[in-house]
Amino acid sequence: MIPSTALSALDGAVFGGLHTTDELRAILGERGLLARFLQVEAELAAAQADLDVVPAEVAPALRAVTIDDLDIARLASRTNAAGYPIVGLVEQLAVILPDGLGQYAHWGATTQDIMDTAAVLQTVAALDVIERDLLRTLAALMELATKHGSAVMVGRSQLQHALPITFGYRVASWTAPLLRHLDRLAELRPRVAMVQLGGAVGSLAAMAPHGPEIRRELARRLGLAAPSISWHATRDRFVEVVAWAAQVAASLAKIGLDIVVGSQTELAELSEPSAPGRGVSSTMPQKRNPIGSQQLIRAARLTRTYLDLALDAAVADAERATAVWSLEWHSLAPALAVCGGAVHTAADVLAGLRVDAAAMAANLDRTHGLIMAESVMMRLAPVLGRQAAHDQLEALVTASLESGESFATLVGRRDPKLADAVTPAGYLGHVDEQTVAVMSEAAARVGGQTSTQGNSTGPRSPLRNLSGAKGAMAE
Repeated sequence: MIPSTALSALDGAVFGGLHTTDELRAILGERGLLARFLQVEAELAAAQADLDVVPAEVAPALRAVTIDDLDIARLASRTNAAGYPIVGLVEQLAVILPDGLGQYAHWGATTQDIMDTAAVLQTVAALDVIERDLLRTLAALMELATKHGSAVMVGRSQLQHALPITFGYRVASWTAPLLRHLDRLAELRPRVAMVQLGGAVGSLAAMAPHGPEIRRELARRLGLAAPSISWHATRDRFVEVVAWAAQVAASLAKIGLDIVVGSQTELAELSEPSAPGRGVSSTMPQKRNPIGSQQLIRAARLTRTYLDLALDAAVADAERATAVWSLEWHSLAPALAVCGGAVHTAADVLAGLRVDAAAMAANLDRTHGLIMAESVMMRLAPVLGRQAAHDQLEALVTASLESGESFATLVGRRDPKLADAVTPAGYLGHVDEQTVAVMSEAAARVGGQTSTQGNSTGPRSPLRNLSGAKGAMAE
């Protein structure tokens, strides 16, 4: 591998792996796009041949053409001149196809028909990959809940100690949005998996009287649906995809941020999987940077900018946009690539996440029981009234902070019957039932196969350890 001339870090030989995967790059990159241009042109000819619009020999001849048959330098030159690549592509097909068959390529179609449909095919393939890795991410989250769900930890509000929760509850909070994103994906797929074929202004005039039939047959051959009306200048389909990618990335970034916070030296509750050279510093040998989590956070910021571009592209004039359509070239594929790279990384990070239940327990004790102030207040409230109880507890908290004496000791001195009110495990509310509800849904999505270690002999419950003994640090 040699350094590339790519301007984007997504495509760079050095930086590319920090943003997406080779699998998604193969689908969404220029080579994948050109291959789908050729696919759409071939299947259009096949659909037209069924209705005797073009000779039957055209489609097989087009299917025989590969990217390697194209003069890429000439295609680039013609793209620079025309502003779009399809003019140059059709010119080359006219020469490449034998016996004059090339004159029938692209019959009645327009540039955007080919490019939009190719982009749809790329999008559908990329969404399949992202969905697969979302399910891997869910499986990793289920394994975390299984192994470490019962560990009691600090629940934080504005990064301050608030109330005790379980790590299982934290994991369920990470999981719930991903389940909703899978629902959204199922809903948007039929809307985006839509062929584009309308000709110059969407009227299908050049294919009359067979236009709608050709469009339906082209859709069938490509595994897509046919729209009720051409959508050259109505771009909500692609906006929806980019918005979905941005939402997924944002949910993963929340996970990444929680891991970054939890891996601080002062907390040490979580840490990313370790491997030689992973996350190392060029000058501080002791450091292990949470690079996977950093990718998740970065992806959220990038996909948000791509959504801005996609929304701009949706403000199109008349039947064919003057300029904004080309903004999708800088938003749709990059958004899917970055989102997919983040989902892939999230699955790997979560599968190897190290959880230190002992550190969680130590952090619970760091404030000497102050985290249980609400618990004591709510025990006193029925007798004293909520505000009076709040005032008394605020005074106890102040006394503990000023004297250095344990809050639990002060509470016990006030009323020995309140001793159990300062036990974190006794004030978890309904975290377990909420966790069970979410993780059961996750189990249903992935078929109950929660083990990522390959040694399971059958389905394992992601809930079995929610009320059991606390685990120690494990990978």
